[in-house]
Amino acid sequence: MKMDNLTYWEKRFLQTKASQLKSTEEYERALQPQLKGLLKQIDLEANQYYRRYSINNGIPEEEVRKILNNIGNSNWNMTLDQFTQKAIEGGHKKELDNEYFKSRIARLQNLETQIKDSAGYFAKGEESRMGDALAAQYKDSYMRTIYKSQSAQFKYSANFAHFNDDQLKVIASKPWIENNFSKRIWKNYRDVLPDKLMDTMLRGTLLGYAPSKISNMLHARFQDISKKDIHRLVFSEMGYISEEATAKGYAESGIEKYEYMATLESHTCDICAKLDNQVFKLSERKDGINYPTIHAYCRCTTVPYIDDLPDVGERWTSGDGKIENNLSFKEWNKKYGENISVNTDEIKKIGIDPHDKSKWPKGIDVVETVDGDMINFNSDKGMRVSREWLNKLLRYKDDSDLIEYIEYQFGDGRFTDIAKTKNVVDWVKEVRSFKEINQNSVLNTRNNKFKIEDIRPKRITDFNFDNFSRKQLTTYIENEFGMTISESKNEKLSDLAILETVKTVSEFKGLYQALPEKIPMLRAMGSKEAGGAIAWYSRNGSTNSPLEFALNTHYFYDKAMLTNTVKQNVQVGWFSNNDEMNHIMIHEFSHHIDKQLSKLINNKSFSTRLFRTIENDYSDFNVKNIGKYAYESYEKQSDYTEPFAELFTEAYGPTPGKQALIFKKYFEEMSLEVLNNA
Repeated sequence: MKMDNLTYWEKRFLQTKASQLKSTEEYERALQPQLKGLLKQIDLEANQYYRRYSINNGIPEEEVRKILNNIGNSNWNMTLDQFTQKAIEGGHKKELDNEYFKSRIARLQNLETQIKDSAGYFAKGEESRMGDALAAQYKDSYMRTIYKSQSAQFKYSANFAHFNDDQLKVIASKPWIENNFSKRIWKNYRDVLPDKLMDTMLRGTLLGYAPSKISNMLHARFQDISKKDIHRLVFSEMGYISEEATAKGYAESGIEKYEYMATLESHTCDICAKLDNQVFKLSERKDGINYPTIHAYCRCTTVPYIDDLPDVGERWTSGDGKIENNLSFKEWNKKYGENISVNTDEIKKIGIDPHDKSKWPKGIDVVETVDGDMINFNSDKGMRVSREWLNKLLRYKDDSDLIEYIEYQFGDGRFTDIAKTKNVVDWVKEVRSFKEINQNSVLNTRNNKFKIEDIRPKRITDFNFDNFSRKQLTTYIENEFGMTISESKNEKLSDLAILETVKTVSEFKGLYQALPEKIPMLRAMGSKEAGGAIAWYSRNGSTNSPLEFALNTHYFYDKAMLTNTVKQNVQVGWFSNNDEMNHIMIHEFSHHIDKQLSKLINNKSFSTRLFRTIENDYSDFNVKNIGKYAYESYEKQSDYTEPFAELFTEAYGPTPGKQALIFKKYFEEMSLEVLNNA
């Protein structure tokens, strides 16, 4: 059916599918820098092989080419077996028995293991990234389907199932063909990708091609896999989860029938063409038969089939029977979709029944975050109490001790009079009456053995915090990161500054929480005070304890200005090779990592120990190659602080070079060792 022939409501519902397709494109676009990083890592490993082994076998090239042309598979072990058999049949057993030929094959087998390890590491990160993306896509499609179904039926209500982030991740991980998305990711990256790349390496080696030619062949094969296998994986997973969410949305909205729509397909296949405009009962839905997705790259979807659908009106009925204006999706989601579900694990920590809101103490506020619903605490009179401080207050069994402790805190400006003190005491007693909290300190957390995945960054985008208000973001910074916001009358932190802080620290949240101390303050500073600095991190020189994270309000006001400043500095070689806007934030945040790890080794410089270890193992590793700023700082101060920050920023950016990849490997190994031995 052509778009021109669609009804108003059909077009409205098709927007959900269009939104999913756009999200898929954005995900694939964000994936490209990650894939480039994987290719660079594979290049590093393959280049060592090229230099030693890419010369002729002793078998004429024409004969090798003839044999290989008759081997059509892309599994390199099968290619090798068939080549060996055919070469022996052609009278070349002597060449194959040559020790040099055998050593090349052995080295290729070792190379396969290295590539599989690199691809496996990438797969692990991609598993986490795609899991988050699928959960977000399910939620978006589900909520939009319910919103549009309610709009079409002229009735708004919160009477439908709400899911928290943990539940969404469980839904996203359910298998739909044979395996779940996690196993399909593992197969694509850990098995298919290395197999096909190794087949290319083997063929180039047997043909005696020059290293540059084999490298070009490898790159071409990688791009082919990226465009076909990986694109198919992402497209299929996002499409499936969106259609699952749509079906669940129908069920929750009382929709009994759906109409199959092939409108968004540019070239409709025979199967989808036959299904187009057919109406099916939701109870008789069969995935892949009468419900999308039907085939790979399927862009088909469905719309609800509602008998006697009323004309488009201007006013809607809410769940309590009141007439109200038509709401936008954002307005509807805020009123009926947000703050309904609660992360039960989080709220159980303070001993509250998550299913009985009537028994919740006053002042509990639920805020949706990227890590699940976050519980905020406010005393009866609206005095905010951080989770950390509440846990301290809950330890006091005796009321007089509790009052004494709160009064002792007067000095830091939390409370100013006895009435407020008593108010907080009464409120704490009410919370305590549910269940005593067992607070695990940072020290106890650090006594557990860390694993490498605990400290590796998690990709964060604007999408993760899309629906956050400024207040929610600042609350998140204070409660999750332990930072107090400091602004003056003339200097205020922009929304951009707040958001970039949340994104950067969230990306490295696992490592941040493993460190002994948190940054106590996020401060707005004027350009006069900052001088030429865009941002800075400051600490106590003798103890390495953090003091503040300060942002120059001049630069953190305009996104384009900040982005252009970074790009220009990268282009002229002043900064290391990461031209994304978050370069500055990651650079300054890495100082905190460096100094906190130093604190765990008796305040001896962690960055110095790291760089000297790398330089000892790699004679060609040179600070001069990082960037002019890092090198000039090193030359002036004979200190690795700035080289560490710049190389850290490049290593965890989209385009890490050879030195950055080496740095990343050594940093993760050494920081893990320091944390586990602390």
